[in-house]
Amino acid sequence: MYGAAAMLIASKYEDIYPPEVSVFVKTSDHSFTKEALLAAEEHILKVLNYKVTFPTAYDFMWRYCKLFNVDATGRALALYIIELGFYEHNTNLWKPSELAAASIFLSCRLLNYTFDWTLFHE
Repeated sequence: MYGAAAMLIASKYEDIYPPEVSVFVKTSDHSFTKEALLAAEEHILKVLNYKVTFPTAYDFMWRYCKLFNVDATGRALALYIIELGFYEHNTNLWKPSELAAASIFLSCRLLNYTFDWTLFHE
């Protein structure tokens, strides 16, 4: 039942249209009730203190790009730079927000964009 509850949580997080709870009950051949599944889901979330995920460098990159009006080319290059960091274990030493800021900085420098970095300190 807890496996189904974990799948329910994951589907709510990842899917645009997550399956109904009744689908999980049916798939399990009615080995538990809808109420029991929802109770298991609640238990899992309470144990996790409702911390299902954390912001990644990708999330920060999108926010920074919107904040500083970085165009599609700059965003694509910044994303590529972040993905290059996946091959280096040393990138785990920095916070995701720092990796995103560095990737945007490098992207803008490579593309010769002017950028007002003082906005990061306000």
